[in-house]
Amino acid sequence: LCQGMVLADAFFYTTETGAKEWVNPTEVEVDTDDKGRITGAKRISDGKTLQFAGMSKMSKS
Repeated sequence: LCQGMVLADAFFYTTETGAKEWVNPTEVEVDTDDKGRITGAKRISDGKTLQFAGMSKMSKS
């Protein structure tokens, strides 16, 4: 891809201080329902439960 904006699923968790910590989609295991909708997600490395933030614009450079 050339430089610009891309769309991707976005996942995060909230830290103890209330900050959002974003997680790379390649590091996420996604659970889906029978129609393919995301119902849950967890970080592969440690199983931490993540929140799905929908599709987000991300800068690619």
